[in-house]
Amino acid sequence: MEWYLACHKTGKHNAFKLQMFLARMNVDVFIPQSYCYRSRADRPGHFRSIIEPLFPGYIFLNFDPKIIHTSKISSCPGFGFFIRFGGLIKPINSSIVDDIMQMTFIPSLRKGPVKIIENEKQSLISNSQYEAIKQIVEEHDGSLRGALLYSYIETLNS
Repeated sequence: MEWYLACHKTGKHNAFKLQMFLARMNVDVFIPQSYCYRSRADRPGHFRSIIEPLFPGYIFLNFDPKIIHTSKISSCPGFGFFIRFGGLIKPINSSIVDDIMQMTFIPSLRKGPVKIIENEKQSLISNSQYEAIKQIVEEHDGSLRGALLYSYIETLNS
């Protein structure tokens, strides 16, 4: 099984709807999320803590295309399209997705504070690649994060 990058259709509940349909097909779905603080219009000087998608519109899918064909996934409600590199649907390095998982908030798996232990981290990517992913995750603008992620993955695939 390998990780693939895809886009879901815009709309309030499309990502959740797509996640439910794909779960029924035994496809693992990862939508990175993070905490964000927004100022409140009704109380100047106060902020509201919200959870927002780290890469708005993007979704990571883990499946085996030999078992579940991409056309079956493409027909799910809320699904947009697979991200193609060089015109082909290519898998993403799983260590990149693993590192993003470690750096982000995962509501279903989080029981307490997330700790990343650098010394015990067994990653297949180099330190410079890890730092590049970290810079992408720490970017404040969601649409810029998505563009940076796409260009970063494209440089790795070329």
